[in-house]
Amino acid sequence: MTVKRYAEGTKVSVHSSQMELKKLVDRYGGNGFFFSEEDHRAVVGCRIRGVFLKFSITRRPPDEFLRTAAGRLRPPCQRRAACAQEYRRQWRALLLFLKGGLEATVGEDPDMPFEKVFLPFTVMPNGDTVDEAVREQVQHAYRTGDISAAPLLPASRQLTE
Repeated sequence: MTVKRYAEGTKVSVHSSQMELKKLVDRYGGNGFFFSEEDHRAVVGCRIRGVFLKFSITRRPPDEFLRTAAGRLRPPCQRRAACAQEYRRQWRALLLFLKGGLEATVGEDPDMPFEKVFLPFTVMPNGDTVDEAVREQVQHAYRTGDISAAPLLPASRQLTE
């Protein structure tokens, strides 16, 4: 079963999504909103609750849209259109993620604190996000089996037979 991706087929422009992101950040008391596009990468940043956040969108090249879902070859103009369509979808998905995360952290729910939800996107003093700093180490640990499922639950909450 193939799951339809969020905002697949959207007609909302990238610019409109960027402006919605800015309004969302403003609505939740953030500031310092910026976005930048260079080559095949867009970066969105802001400061919310005193925390600097950075999100990236990688624009896939038209060559990655060589074939349709049914496997038919696309002409170059359709590849470019499919590439642009995916880019618009990515911006909508980022907006959905940020909106959901901000809404989930509005209250004082100890299980859903702002810092926990947005930790991977938190900018460290060297300019990297937490995700960029630790992703390889975590992936390596899982690839090599150097991780155990035992610490997933605190001792007081582990099930006993």
